[in-house]
Amino acid sequence: MFIWSERSALESTSFRVAEQGFGGRGGLYNVINLVDIAVSYNGEDKSSSSLLLKVASANESGTIDRGSKEQPFLRKCETNTEALRVLPWEVDGRVESSRVSSTVQNTSISTSDSDHHVEPHVYRSKFFTPNQISCAIAVSESTRIYCSLPAAILVVLSHVGLPVLGSHIVKSTIFFGPLYLVLLTNVSIVLAQLLLGKQRRLERIEQEANSVPLIGGYGFAEQVGKALESGLVLQNIVGAMFMDCSVYAVVVVCGLQAHAAVVKLGYGFDMMLSNDLIDMYGKCSRMDIACAVFDRMLERNVVSWTALMCGHLQQGNPKVSLQLFCQMGYSDVDPNEFTFSTNFKACGFLSIIENGMQIHGNCVRTGFEWYPVVGNSIVDMYSRCGRISEAERMFDLMPVRSLISWNVMIAGYALEGMGDKALLLFQKMQEQGEVPDEFTLTSSLKACSGIGAIREGSQIHAYLIAKGFPLSVQTIIAGALVDLYVKSGHLFEAQQVFDQVERKSVISWTALIVGYGQKGNLMEAMDLFGQLRESSIRVDGFVLSSMIGVFADFVLVEQGKQMHCYTIKVPSGLDISVANSIVDMYLKCGLIEEAESHFSEMPERNVVSWTVMITGYGKHGHGREAIQLFKKMRLDNVEPDGVTYLAVLSACSHSGLIEESQEFFSRLYEDCRIKPRVEHYACMVDLLGRAGRLKDAKRLTENMPLKPNVGIWQTLLSACRVHGELEIGREVGELLFRLDGNNPVNYVLMSNIYADAGYWKERESVRELVKLKGLKKEAGQSWVEIDKEVHFFYNGDETHLLTEEIHEVLKEMKRRIKEETGYAYEMRFALHDVEEESKVESLRFHSEKLAIGLALVHSGIQKGGRMIRVFKNLRVCGDCHEFIKGLSRILDKVFLVRDANRFHKFEDGFCSCRDYW
Repeated sequence: MFIWSERSALESTSFRVAEQGFGGRGGLYNVINLVDIAVSYNGEDKSSSSLLLKVASANESGTIDRGSKEQPFLRKCETNTEALRVLPWEVDGRVESSRVSSTVQNTSISTSDSDHHVEPHVYRSKFFTPNQISCAIAVSESTRIYCSLPAAILVVLSHVGLPVLGSHIVKSTIFFGPLYLVLLTNVSIVLAQLLLGKQRRLERIEQEANSVPLIGGYGFAEQVGKALESGLVLQNIVGAMFMDCSVYAVVVVCGLQAHAAVVKLGYGFDMMLSNDLIDMYGKCSRMDIACAVFDRMLERNVVSWTALMCGHLQQGNPKVSLQLFCQMGYSDVDPNEFTFSTNFKACGFLSIIENGMQIHGNCVRTGFEWYPVVGNSIVDMYSRCGRISEAERMFDLMPVRSLISWNVMIAGYALEGMGDKALLLFQKMQEQGEVPDEFTLTSSLKACSGIGAIREGSQIHAYLIAKGFPLSVQTIIAGALVDLYVKSGHLFEAQQVFDQVERKSVISWTALIVGYGQKGNLMEAMDLFGQLRESSIRVDGFVLSSMIGVFADFVLVEQGKQMHCYTIKVPSGLDISVANSIVDMYLKCGLIEEAESHFSEMPERNVVSWTVMITGYGKHGHGREAIQLFKKMRLDNVEPDGVTYLAVLSACSHSGLIEESQEFFSRLYEDCRIKPRVEHYACMVDLLGRAGRLKDAKRLTENMPLKPNVGIWQTLLSACRVHGELEIGREVGELLFRLDGNNPVNYVLMSNIYADAGYWKERESVRELVKLKGLKKEAGQSWVEIDKEVHFFYNGDETHLLTEEIHEVLKEMKRRIKEETGYAYEMRFALHDVEEESKVESLRFHSEKLAIGLALVHSGIQKGGRMIRVFKNLRVCGDCHEFIKGLSRILDKVFLVRDANRFHKFEDGFCSCRDYW
């Protein structure tokens, strides 16, 4: 039952609360009906050491004498007080109250001399007193009483710094949605009554003492802030209990009530109160109202500017925060440590190091650099901008390091993939006596996950158990543990940790779903997603994007389309990240027309949207279309980032557009002030290598301003393999053996280079080295989807039920291709140390050929028909490439093959890559 306190006929002190309907997904957005909530104070605090619940009896009312006007208020009662328990804290001072005379309506409140003789300092209490809260809950219905008690307890415990204990009490009281809604209603009324009741009591005492206001609006501002903080605590704690009910609505209602009280009491232009209102509206995601309050202020100080900056930053608008920082400088208002901290965070979110360094210089000049909150923000900013050396330097220079300082630096190392340094710092931190908290442990686990350090991660897991960290409630740490075990391939341990967690976070669900998906356990992944949908956790955009990504990686077209339909039905499906994932899914499945259609229908596009589409064009070999889309993106005033330029360069590389790629590479810094990273140079090396300009590629690698990584040298070695360049290949291969000696790919490439050149002794020495190290190359795997079922094949696989039929079809196709096109097996792609007949057999049963054979067994070998889609985890070999070209010609079918590098569309004897992959 949804009950409001009764209203008197001439209510003048009221607040408008917008409500619509009752129940349903929208929470209070669907339960409220424009009602007037009158707020007043019912009695005073008689005993500040106990929490009293005052029950309203019917048929009693009164008025407050305010000079010439009478102001009615909510029905009052004779108060039967009962001490529920003694609280373990005391409130400053004791408030003596007046009694309400209820014999005659419209009778003024009389006060004895002892009632109003109170010293001013008494009213500067730090918290609402327990009796103030109990008096604010003045209702008679049993449901309201049952609900108001936990509401009051939550407010009290939130004020004394025990919000978690309060949340447990509330959770034990709430069992179903309607009662939850009544609780939220009561919290709104309680806070409003506390706010205005406190101020009315002060004003009455001031009038009776015939003195000037004791604390003006500032005491009220303090109470406003504390009440709103309680509401925000409630938003965070209770919000996860019933996801269909909107705590946010009640918090905003409380804030609007407080704002109305500020205006009614004549403090609308008070600077301190306005600052509190800006802060409140920022936390409630109402930046439009926060900006309006800011614009109406007659006078602003640094707190005003900083509160507005914080609000914009919290709502995901770091650019606006930086703009306000510049405007504040023109207004001759000096920043404080919190202003600097806020804007360092903004620079970190935007990864704009130039602005961050300028603010750092300003910070040094004004002497705020060594404030702990500022120093921590500077370290965080440099870490987020990829300038880890500057972050290290700042961290080392800090005169005092708090736990937050260590956490920020460890998180920075983890973010940059420097897990070894993160773990060393984690150890050093403990040696210096710092005790890690959940944030330290979470960052350390992420560092382990990034470098695959399962041993160190397991040790941290053991530390968690030894120190009594309850994984059942530590959802952030549990999520990091699940992610670690998933990325390390230990799905059993990941499932064990996942099962221990009582309130599983979205991160835990997503990590496990993606883990099963990446391991090919698609049924387990889909079952988990079904369980998530049935749980109380809202399926957000992150989960949807991850699930769509699983289908995209395994090219499950039908399942991907079904997920697309599901996103249309849920609110989180409107997230731009979900729309981007859908476009990416269609592109990875080879459905470029569907991707273009969905991209064009997106109501909003960000830089990721454009980058995904440009990347897809590149993978399909449509380099010129990618360039045109990039130009259109610039015309739409969307600024490209480094990843966008990487996508364009990759598209040029796949299409052999050398001149265009050089132009974009030069514009990378000239137009957008983006310094080329190692990945951008790798694209240029790949492009030059594919074009046979191996000396130019080697020269670029050696002269680049950044230290070339293993990936660039592997790209150059692969180009030497394709073009048979022994001299450069040998030099690069020896370098890779030193830099990345445990990667079998390097040895395979060098072995093939020696074999192609006829250097059999050198080739054998490389193979012996591989055996000595115990290295194994990743097995080639291909798969094809038939009737919503995915079939996987390895090279030489004979485990499929239709193996004999597949072999017969492939033999027949080889015979026909040879007769009509003159095709013969490319022996250079076979093993070199076996007999000629065995070489033919090894080529005949490559995994991609087996997958195509199954598709032909299912669809028949007649001409025409549907496109056949096959996917491989490695680069398609040259022999299979020639075989599929011939197959597309004799069968008049279209074959779409996606390998590790790109898409190959085979049609009428030609490939979209133009034999350039």
